[in-house]
Amino acid sequence: MVLVVLAAAGVAEEKSPIVGTWSMKTKRRGGEIGAKLVIRVDKAGALTGEWQSLGRDLKLENVKFANGVLTFDRTVRQGMTIGFRAKLEGDTLTGAHSGSMGEIECNGKRISEADLEDPAKDFEVNSVRGAPRDAFDVLDHPKMTKAADAKLGSDQPVIGIEIDGEARAYPVRVMGSHEVVNDHCGNQPIAVSW
Repeated sequence: MVLVVLAAAGVAEEKSPIVGTWSMKTKRRGGEIGAKLVIRVDKAGALTGEWQSLGRDLKLENVKFANGVLTFDRTVRQGMTIGFRAKLEGDTLTGAHSGSMGEIECNGKRISEADLEDPAKDFEVNSVRGAPRDAFDVLDHPKMTKAADAKLGSDQPVIGIEIDGEARAYPVRVMGSHEVVNDHCGNQPIAVSW
């Protein structure tokens, strides 16, 4: 009975057109971020995988492939979840990431087994550190909410400032998407960076 289950998982892996290694490109303002997407079938026949980019290997969650469409989630910094949805056409994935920053285009090409085994071909993910010009959605003078009215858990960190008796707090989960806030506090111009 165990041999039948292992054989079935092996057959599912061979027949699933989404299983394999993919070279992915996410379009960002001013450039692209490269990644490697690896999709496999586990012993139980379920799809699993990793997203390898910017020096991190992130485990995929809720991996599904149905009607030619791949979907999965991955958790990034500060517990933020990014969804992914892409249509498979031949050896090309066309889709987008979705999350707190909206939808961001992402496309990929299958990397063949022969290419993966060729020592002359390097598929390591090398991304330029540092963001290109205008890569971040800077917040200018955001609307503030009283602390008592804020929809923020007591365990969610903030960047706080107090000048001349006026206090402001900027949630880290928001700063992770925007990176910079231009504002005023205590009649002083301030720039908050994450």
